[in-house]
Amino acid sequence: MASIVIAAHNEATVLGRTLDALLSGTADRPHEIIVVANGCTDDTAAVARSCGVRVVELTEAGKAVALNAGDAVATTFPRIYLDADITVPPGGIAALLSALDATGALVAVPGRRLALDGRALPVRAYFAINQRLPVFTDGLFGRGLIALSELGRARFGTFPVMVADDLFLDSLFTTAERTVVPAVEVVVETPFTTTALLRRLVRVRRGNAAMRAAQEVPTSAVRPADRLSWLRDVVLPNPRLAPAGIVYAALSLWAAVAARRGPRSSLTWAKDESTRKPAERQAPTRIGLMGVQCDTANMGLAALTYGVVGILDEIVPGDADIILFSINSQTELDRMAESLGVTGKRFRAVPFRRKNPVAMLKLAARMRECDAILDFTGGDSFSDIYGTKRILKKLADKELALACRVPLVLAPQTFGPFSGRVTLPLVKHVLTRAALVFTRDEPSRDFLSRVVEREVHVATDVAVTLPWDPSRYVLPAGERPRVGFNVSGLLWNGGYTGRNQFALRTDYREFCRGVVAGLLAEGVEVHLVPHVLSRGDAADEDDVAASGALLQEYPGCVLAPRFASPVEAKSYISRMDCFVGSRMHATIASFTSGVPTVPVAYSRKFAGFFGSLGYPVLVDLSREATRQAVESTLEHVRNRSALSTAVAAGNRKAQERIAVFTSRLSALVAH
Repeated sequence: MASIVIAAHNEATVLGRTLDALLSGTADRPHEIIVVANGCTDDTAAVARSCGVRVVELTEAGKAVALNAGDAVATTFPRIYLDADITVPPGGIAALLSALDATGALVAVPGRRLALDGRALPVRAYFAINQRLPVFTDGLFGRGLIALSELGRARFGTFPVMVADDLFLDSLFTTAERTVVPAVEVVVETPFTTTALLRRLVRVRRGNAAMRAAQEVPTSAVRPADRLSWLRDVVLPNPRLAPAGIVYAALSLWAAVAARRGPRSSLTWAKDESTRKPAERQAPTRIGLMGVQCDTANMGLAALTYGVVGILDEIVPGDADIILFSINSQTELDRMAESLGVTGKRFRAVPFRRKNPVAMLKLAARMRECDAILDFTGGDSFSDIYGTKRILKKLADKELALACRVPLVLAPQTFGPFSGRVTLPLVKHVLTRAALVFTRDEPSRDFLSRVVEREVHVATDVAVTLPWDPSRYVLPAGERPRVGFNVSGLLWNGGYTGRNQFALRTDYREFCRGVVAGLLAEGVEVHLVPHVLSRGDAADEDDVAASGALLQEYPGCVLAPRFASPVEAKSYISRMDCFVGSRMHATIASFTSGVPTVPVAYSRKFAGFFGSLGYPVLVDLSREATRQAVESTLEHVRNRSALSTAVAAGNRKAQERIAVFTSRLSALVAH
């Protein structure tokens, strides 16, 4: 539990949103929230009371006075100071407190993202330089959220009566005493107009000057003003930013001159009213999903869909529209909502019909209605390993979304490899223009770093959030251990080409026979678990047919039932004592339900996902000969009890990784 102090002066238009975000997550509810309404002439205090938090009212306006008043009634530590217009992403407060505990730091701050949509061109140019300044790497200012441990709060008595409270706090702590938590990202509003920006710059310069001149603060600890950092550290290393640098320098110079002409100190509130828009009844949030499908025989693709819908239900509370740009029946959309316990969301399917121009125009219209589009490319299809034609179609879909001027989020997925160069210009264009880019492993991040210069976030597969119910399947009690074995119909049939498309060194059919025969010989109860269930339209991928062929050869096996959803599949897999799988999401289902797992890889996506979670087990069919692959698989199964510790550690890492995605997505959707 922590005490959260919010100093608010005429913030009725934004305070409700800030408090709703704090109170929406169950993990954050126990905290003590104190709103100090100071010198308000609007309904700030009433808005705070309606949210059920503690309210202190002051007749005098002043941030330092308000913060001190909040401190006077706060009862616990850590102590958090939050600006009234900052929306904290779900789990953000808990993550900051965990960082204080884990690192021993005295102060923790979140990462920040600047809101620049709809801003004047000079404003965007100014902040193109500002956000790259080294001072913001570990500075405590410009974030609107600062968490102090009890020892950190004991570093000073009261806030000095001045506006630059964050610069004051920044002056008190060394680099070793502070920590930045990038996984928690807050969105900081920027002025909409050049005039509003200049007013802010003048105000900041006057406040900082007063701070440096104040008797209460040892000036040697205050960061010196580095007026040439924009040129030395930003523009010279990145000459393409020179035009923005000229704008930055001109606006900074104008603000410096104006600041000297006015009073050197300012103790009263002043804020950018261009970002304080009255709360209006807005249309429901509308999110588009590409590269996923719930109405599919591929339980892995469905698991991606279920996973992201569950995440959206958490970060977009209440009323919202979710549009799936793929073929989905209403029956399957309803099944997904019921399986996940999702209410208050409307689901709609708008499939791509590339040969129908009218349908494509309607699809583009639906795209333009979205607040954001999340694109998964099937999880592993942002590559040409499945053929150039397939990736060109995927890239065309992304270009259409970008042309509709909707923020495109490349959700956690595998990027690359690309054996040819014909598609790379399109790949680079999409990556450059995407609003956010997430990978689910470090190899993908490294690949992207060679293709494009931009920020890439390493998260993990959204299917790690998929729920399961082990009580759904009651299997007969027995003394023999149960081992699930997932046969990939795609590999069984030699890939889409039928001629060992993925260049496996292992003879896959002989591998499957060797593992199943070996397990049966060791007295194991083998469950054949299909994860892609052909409906007659994808015979080359049908796990059921491949499993049936094995069952005919080894009738001692048990064939799993036909699953109607990925939740059912995971629930069945969770009843195994060990699981061997060639389908990536079958192994993710096993791993995240706590079952010792042996991933059988045909591409680098397996090593990327499991390696990023520190899980050391992998059978690589592209490198191992058939007999070696069989023996290593059987050895891992024999040592399954030793794998449990690594599975538990990997799942903890997975939860940390998925928070990278949810926090940044939450910030984007909120704005």
